[in-house]
Amino acid sequence: MSEPSSIYVSRKEAEAVEHEFAEALKQPAVGPVVFQIWGIGGVGKTTLIKRLRQKHEQPANSAKRSWQKHEQPANFAEFSFHLEVVIQDPIELMEKLYEQLSEPPKFILMRDLLPSSDPFKEKLKKYREALQQLENQPLPGRKAVETDQLNAVEQLVKGTATFALPIVTQGRFGPAAAEDVADAAIATATTVLRLRDELINSVREKDEELQNLILKPLPELTKAFVEGLSQWAEKCPVVVILDTYEKAPSFVDTWLCNVLLPLLPEFRSQPIRWVIAGRYKLTTQKEVWRRVQQDIEPLNGYDECKLDRFKEDQVKEYFQA
Repeated sequence: MSEPSSIYVSRKEAEAVEHEFAEALKQPAVGPVVFQIWGIGGVGKTTLIKRLRQKHEQPANSAKRSWQKHEQPANFAEFSFHLEVVIQDPIELMEKLYEQLSEPPKFILMRDLLPSSDPFKEKLKKYREALQQLENQPLPGRKAVETDQLNAVEQLVKGTATFALPIVTQGRFGPAAAEDVADAAIATATTVLRLRDELINSVREKDEELQNLILKPLPELTKAFVEGLSQWAEKCPVVVILDTYEKAPSFVDTWLCNVLLPLLPEFRSQPIRWVIAGRYKLTTQKEVWRRVQQDIEPLNGYDECKLDRFKEDQVKEYFQA
């Protein structure tokens, strides 16, 4: 990680975020789980994110920072929708975030950090292998894989990963939201895919767990993703950052609000925190985020911070630094 910048102009609103964020890592049962930082371009959202990382992420050289007994460096995973490659679905986003956690902080030995099994990696591997089998193994009664089979696999993947997401954006969501998404995914796949049943039956007869994973990959893998984050958080805090969120695809919004965040009670007391930064206040721009706020605010789970333009005295301070 690069050295912290020697020039930083602090502001009260940014200081409040830094304080609440630090307290949330130390006392996860009472601090916010989701931090939303918003403001027009150039007001310091990404700089504030870097500031959080500089203060809470273990440097590559542990001698650069001496940690207090009550402090514990965090493990960060970050995705910027402006700088990174385009993602096709939430599963790909989860994979990109999760792979960043494969490098533990320097002060923790790998053997002490990694669990004996990783729920997300194992389930994702199983899902990928099943899709590969569907693409490469001819259906019963066929001698070779034909074009209609490949097209059916492609539509199955697209349908179960993203098609059903908008269906559940109406009305309030709760603990059953993930199941609603799964049911909608099945219904969508049923109407779109002529060869769905043949494909599923060809994977492995009587393997209901695998068939369920293929038909409901998004809720199944999201649950495994959260379980995996929880395992990492047992050793050190985990922070997931989504930057330049105004450029995020709409399916990311719907996945977060209807599939991942309803799992909030399962990791409420663990040091897992989400930081979402973008140009717009999500609870004003989108109804689905207002529902998120209504559902998790009673748990003190949602915190919003607006960064305004720098004032004249702050600009002078920056150039004089």
